[in-house]
Amino acid sequence: MHKLILSIMFLVCYTLAFQARAEEPQPKITPKNIRMAFINDGSIFLVGSDGQISNSGVSGIGPALSPDGRKLLYTGIQKTEKVYPASLQYPRYGTTCVLTGVYLWDLETGVRKKLSDVGEAMDSSPGLKALITRDKITYIVGLPDGKAEKVDSARDASWLGDNEILYEKAFQVWRYNFSSKRNAILAKSPGSVLEEKFGNDPSRLLKEIFSGKTISSQQCLCSFAGGSKIAFIQFEVSMMEEKYSLVCVDEALNISYHPLISVQGPDPRLGPILRLAVSKDGAKIAFARKDKFKKTELVFVAQISTQAQAVLNTPAITQVCEYSSINELAFWDSDTLLVCVIDESKTYIPLEGGATLVIGARQLEPSQIEMMGLSKSICEADTIYRVDLKTKEQRVFSSGHDMAIPK
Repeated sequence: MHKLILSIMFLVCYTLAFQARAEEPQPKITPKNIRMAFINDGSIFLVGSDGQISNSGVSGIGPALSPDGRKLLYTGIQKTEKVYPASLQYPRYGTTCVLTGVYLWDLETGVRKKLSDVGEAMDSSPGLKALITRDKITYIVGLPDGKAEKVDSARDASWLGDNEILYEKAFQVWRYNFSSKRNAILAKSPGSVLEEKFGNDPSRLLKEIFSGKTISSQQCLCSFAGGSKIAFIQFEVSMMEEKYSLVCVDEALNISYHPLISVQGPDPRLGPILRLAVSKDGAKIAFARKDKFKKTELVFVAQISTQAQAVLNTPAITQVCEYSSINELAFWDSDTLLVCVIDESKTYIPLEGGATLVIGARQLEPSQIEMMGLSKSICEADTIYRVDLKTKEQRVFSSGHDMAIPK
């Protein structure tokens, strides 16, 4: 009888201890000193300052690291074998999936907090409020009252400190003040504005250019310097000149212009700047342009002066690498660039309703696609390359995409 009582007491104590451990925050994730996050096959991978890569085991997309690298904002996904429900989406995440909400993950304690049941993660502020998109509208979540605050419709958006949000709308940069709840145009394009309808009608855009008018737009919005500054590209083109400038904005809304490129007439060889990355100290930028003849994308790097003056001299621009199709650019440090390149190692087939079927490297015949009621197949997978800016040496860093590095 005495042994039975001891056995029961042991089982009770063991059960209570197991439940206590289950309720504790998840253990600290390795590697320590997180320098980067990216997505591979629908899972979040973390990279330490030593370059060590670790699979977190968390399913998600669209990661964004806080400026100190200790917290991660992401959109959760749930993988599924089903291929037809209209709720499935996202062809580039290695699997068919459904969204489960937006989460803020404390990488030190392992605790993950759901901020919203719907929407997609975009960016987090230094104070850990977050931006998400839902039905093409931008919202602020993570507020003390738990409610989502509507900002505006936006293609790209990023926090500038804790009180200002800069976003791109109708090819112009707008600002939203979180305290005053007001938004206004920050950077108004000189000349006639490049409206969204021109993007769907290139012939009309060309008619505007060759009629002698100046078409201008703002694009490639990104933040740096711990989230205290934002940069974007101002693009102007007419029959007489094609001009690109880097525009930088700080928390006091001081604006500096850095001329990058100016050529006579539309450039016959290179297309517009497609992607932009700024080093954390703001001293270097990298951008990509398409080679119209070779059908490849070229990556250029420029040293940017940090002098406090309104207009600066045009910097020297160096081409560092060339790939078939570039998806993302990010600085690992001031001398190393990460380039995410699209290749054809996997085939993703978009289904009706936004669902996706992954079939590896095998292409389906048109008859098979028609029989399955699918749209045309798309070959796409991503590889991240590490480029040494001093030697221009390029090597594979990892498979993956959606690169996130502390600002």
